[in-house]
Amino acid sequence: MKNNLFKFLFLILLSFGLQSSFAEEVFIDAEVVEVNKESKTIYAKGNVKIYDKMENTIYSDSAEYNKLTGIVKTIGPTKIITSNKYEIEGENLFYDDNKKIIYSQNETLITDTDNNKILVSMFNYLTLKNMFFSKGNIEVTDKRSNKYYFSEIYIDEKEKKIVGSDIKSYINDENLKPDKRNEPRLFANSATLTQENTVFEKGVFTSCKSRDGKKCPPWALRAKKIEHNAAKKTIYYTDAVMKIYDFPVFYFPKFFHP
Repeated sequence: MKNNLFKFLFLILLSFGLQSSFAEEVFIDAEVVEVNKESKTIYAKGNVKIYDKMENTIYSDSAEYNKLTGIVKTIGPTKIITSNKYEIEGENLFYDDNKKIIYSQNETLITDTDNNKILVSMFNYLTLKNMFFSKGNIEVTDKRSNKYYFSEIYIDEKEKKIVGSDIKSYINDENLKPDKRNEPRLFANSATLTQENTVFEKGVFTSCKSRDGKKCPPWALRAKKIEHNAAKKTIYYTDAVMKIYDFPVFYFPKFFHP
């Protein structure tokens, strides 16, 4: 039978002689609980639920909590819901209660409240700042099925935005595909994704079909700033230069197109 949460908290206090202040930091509920007094480790199995006073909640089938290090380690598939309702799905995740960090070196899927899917090869989540950080292979798929590839990103839960560097973006918009062979894409030094639009810094846009090797596209627009407003289905440029086969032809201080 599933242990009562309050009875389990009492068991923790009895076994470790902890102060009540600790009981307010991490709460654990599970079907089966074992306590190792020597290593001061709690082993929880079966419908494990762990949460802190900020309401970051961890769900797993098996987990360990080491009182000496303050680290929770989940074993196997794990789901975490942050205090701002972002979802984290992965395996063998860690929560450092002392440093207030959730982290993993394994492939993990993060879903924000706008239903953007962020697939990362590692991440750190600062629970006090509501901020994610990741580097390496990063793929973002937004709710319109546009894809973005980064080498490094920061995710701000409070501001609901993603900021990343070394971006390659592939736009899924039929308005940019009058010819089915078109492959609209944007490459840039950095980008900021919000609910309404995406802003690229020092970027290049083309809808030409990709060519073999490193051949330049037949045409491309390079700009200091490019804004893709998905709601208006329009792309805006600042200080743009149109290039034909990599040769500059036109300069536009301001320019936009559907």
